[in-house]
Amino acid sequence: AQAMRPRKRCHGQRRRRGTVSKVGLVLQALAGRAVAASAWEDSLDHGPISGFPSHEQCTKLLDSWVQKYKDLTKQRIGTSYEGRPINAYVLGSPASSPKPELLLTAELHAREPAGVTVLLYWLGKTLEGNAAGDPAASFIVAARSVWLVPFANPDGYVANEKPGDRMIRKNRRPTCPQNPLRSGVDLNRNWGVHWVKAHSACDEEE
Repeated sequence: AQAMRPRKRCHGQRRRRGTVSKVGLVLQALAGRAVAASAWEDSLDHGPISGFPSHEQCTKLLDSWVQKYKDLTKQRIGTSYEGRPINAYVLGSPASSPKPELLLTAELHAREPAGVTVLLYWLGKTLEGNAAGDPAASFIVAARSVWLVPFANPDGYVANEKPGDRMIRKNRRPTCPQNPLRSGVDLNRNWGVHWVKAHSACDEEE
């Protein structure tokens, strides 16, 4: 019995060393993937707006994807109060018959930049996955038309790029001359239902 003990300990040590070795290989593989994927991902959390990217940076990234991936197109769907284009980016391969459509938007409230980075991250990963043959990503591209509007409120986002508290929420329509930071229309409170008869032009919620 005593002679068996060293062999059991050695066997356990070999198993532990083997497990550690496998874990190391997995971590190395993940690290390699992270380095390979960091080119555009880093721009989403190392930008000039408290870590978030600027409107210009996001637009350049999106336009580079339009040039790189044939299944992504760009359409101008409107113009902001200050004259900036409101663009939709449409993800989906051509189809002989209409496909189900999905709409994803961000930045109705200008001080919520995380919404933009989530949308861009999902789009970037889906484009890369489809190009690499990932079944889930390829299904989305083949079976759906996904409309993405990263900047529903580009004027407010750009206004928050300036130094300060960056708490502008609404668009930049000048409704409150006495306090320009409270001016604007809250785009997420301005749908065509449940209208109120009167509101305060300087209210954060209206």
